Amino acid sequence: MGGSLATFRGWVTTDRSGIHRLIRCGSIGYGIHRVHIHRVDPAGEGLLVAHEADLHPGPVASPDVGRVAATLNIDQHRTVLLGRPAVALRGRDWGTPMRPATQDTVDQVATTYGGCVPQPSPEQFFAALDVVSAPRDLVALGGQLDVATLTAAYRHGCFPWPASEQDERAQDRALQRLARRGQVPLLPGAAGGVLVPWCSTEPRAVLVAAQVTPSRTLRQVLRRSGWTTTVDTAFPAVLAGCAARDETWITGAMRTAYVDLFAAGLAHSVEVWDGADLVGGLYGVLTGRIFSGESMFHRVSGAAKVAVIDLCDRLLEVGAPLVDVQQETELLTSLGAVLIARAEYVQLAGALRDSPVQLPAGRRPVDRLASRFA
Repeated sequence: MGGSLATFRGWVTTDRSGIHRLIRCGSIGYGIHRVHIHRVDPAGEGLLVAHEADLHPGPVASPDVGRVAATLNIDQHRTVLLGRPAVALRGRDWGTPMRPATQDTVDQVATTYGGCVPQPSPEQFFAALDVVSAPRDLVALGGQLDVATLTAAYRHGCFPWPASEQDERAQDRALQRLARRGQVPLLPGAAGGVLVPWCSTEPRAVLVAAQVTPSRTLRQVLRRSGWTTTVDTAFPAVLAGCAARDETWITGAMRTAYVDLFAAGLAHSVEVWDGADLVGGLYGVLTGRIFSGESMFHRVSGAAKVAVIDLCDRLLEVGAPLVDVQQETELLTSLGAVLIARAEYVQLAGALRDSPVQLPAGRRPVDRLASRFA
């Protein structure tokens, strides 16, 4: 169990002989659970391990972890949630059929073996998560949109991808079903409300900074526009520009989260200016020597692409070779984005995340970039 990925969940039950069983279940993969059953004598004198087994996905072998009542420490390194028993644990392999314990029993066991074990940190969770083998782009659920969780996610090749606020409820119903079935690992520490979906796309779209390729028309924009670029001078305005569309996954919660990341020095923006007017830009997260682009916008044609080219130029200046763009789009493909396997991207993230660099700041003329592509 030491290598388990997720919070341990369990149930207190009482069989016909009056022996209490404490059942705990920890997710060790996508829908696979490892179960320990402990017998708890009514006097609370100790625990005896009775059974241990791995349960695989299926209509029966998926414990219902939807209802929990308390948290307690069983052996000083396991977290167990008390609630109703799992149907999957009934049958000949598990001895006498069991019924849910009374609240008095729950209180008794919680008192006898009380105290909470700290949940895994976001870094510990994502470090243990098998992102490469995930059967879908969605690799985890839950947790919070805070600096620690976002930082850990990017370090291990993941990012949050919520629905628009209009579609949020429908998406959350689907995600809750996946969570109940044990089909996606759950981050600890969710504060209620909708589940945060954490994704790692397969394949992954990336831009190699040294290989960005503007079109002939874009090269003319670089030479003739007279625009300038800056870094981190108008992050909230860039964020607002990216979110200004009919439907967007940049929800209010996401805006708050990335403003916090910006305040922590982890999120950055590139602004494109025509005099004093902001005509385009982008924002994302710099993790070591990988920049994960989140979104871009333009108010004048070509300004978003100029922001990307300027970003790549500044990244190369400090030895950061890669821009993660997550998904292939026509705009990004026109600049040279390529698709790589998720496994390759996760390996690159691991190699580049612990070499921090500072994105060069300062206002720079766009026409300096034209000479790179002459």
